[in-house]
Amino acid sequence: MSTMVTWEQLLSRAEETHEGCLVWLGAKDRHGYGVVRRNNKNYLIHRLAWIINFGQPTKDFPLVLHRCDNPPCFALEHLFLGTHADNSRDMAKKGRVGGQGVTSCPRGHPYVDGSWYGTRWARTCKQCAKARSKERYRASKR
Repeated sequence: MSTMVTWEQLLSRAEETHEGCLVWLGAKDRHGYGVVRRNNKNYLIHRLAWIINFGQPTKDFPLVLHRCDNPPCFALEHLFLGTHADNSRDMAKKGRVGGQGVTSCPRGHPYVDGSWYGTRWARTCKQCAKARSKERYRASKR
């Protein structure tokens, strides 16, 4: 793949933070990663930055990962190559796995043993569910 974008073009749409991140100021995807659209395809900015400076990632290490955990960052010293397993380990180590570290529901009720139901991927607060059920019942009686 030809990068279709130069390093200078990327830098012209970036701002450096005090942490050393080069933050993309252009378009972002729904996860906050910088993107540029060329030929009806979105390209991730951090991946383009890697390709422009070092060439395509290898088959053994196909992903471009962030050390800084800042999705719009494309500072070369904050990027490294890895596998899907490396990415999963990195996410777990940084506490970014499916609600890990979430201690209360969106309304502030604490998640303690017996106060919620669901799976490890999705929790429902029993107190909120009961309130919604009561509200639905009242609405049906009107």
